[in-house]
Amino acid sequence: MKFLNVIYAISLQRKPHYQIAQAVGISEWRFSRLLNGRSEFTPGERKRLAEILGSDEAWLFELPKPPKPRIFSGETSAVRNARQLAGPQVSKV
Repeated sequence: MKFLNVIYAISLQRKPHYQIAQAVGISEWRFSRLLNGRSEFTPGERKRLAEILGSDEAWLFELPKPPKPRIFSGETSAVRNARQLAGPQVSKV
C-alpha cells in the first residue's frame, strides 16, 4: 500500500472501501489501483477523499518515511548465542 495514512483514516471510518469509493465518485477498481499506487489521485479526488474522511489532505497523502538506521557497535545476542553453542575454541599450536 502506498498511502498508509489513507488506509488508516478509512479504517477509522469503519466503512468498506467500496462505500468510500462511491462517496468520492470513483469506481472500486480505480480506488484499489489508487490505494496501491498503480494510478495517481487527481487533485479533485484528493480533496473529496480528505473531506469524506475528515482528515487533512497533506497528512493523508504523506508518503511513509523509513525509520532512521540504528548504529550498533558491539556483539548482538544472536552472535553471543551462536558462540556459546559452538563451544570452546581449540587453538592449534
